[in-house]
Amino acid sequence: QLRKQLIKLQGSLAALDGRERHAAHKTLSAGWAMLKRQEEALAEQIISQSEVVCATLVSLGSSALRSRSFPMVVVDECTQATEPRVAIALARASGQLVLVGDQQQLAPICLSEEARDTGLSVSLFVRAVGSGVPPSLLAVQYRMHPLICGWPSAQSTTL
Repeated sequence: QLRKQLIKLQGSLAALDGRERHAAHKTLSAGWAMLKRQEEALAEQIISQSEVVCATLVSLGSSALRSRSFPMVVVDECTQATEPRVAIALARASGQLVLVGDQQQLAPICLSEEARDTGLSVSLFVRAVGSGVPPSLLAVQYRMHPLICGWPSAQSTTL
């Protein structure tokens, strides 16, 4: 409701004269600040009542999650993430950090040659496995019918 009122007021600015426009700008600034506080309070309430929070690596650094820690953080498709992004997740993990991925698939996208030279094109997952951390292989997947996944599985094991 407040957002609609602010948008409506913003749309009427052009029709206002100097003093009215100045007053409307002050009202808009205060209104947008109030809306932001309300949204942050609502996000805080939702997150604090949640047993599971799903987020992107970058959004773990957002104001809503910045002060939180979690007993377990699972990073899916970790082999595609650069180490600085995984570091955000690591900072939120008060207990376990689980890295999930397939080092035979896509590596992190690294467009900068300088970033590649510093090692950002190698994921933390690949570094960990290369350093001797034993990976666990999931032997059964439940997302695809066996007839569909059978042929690619057979072909990839013969390569």
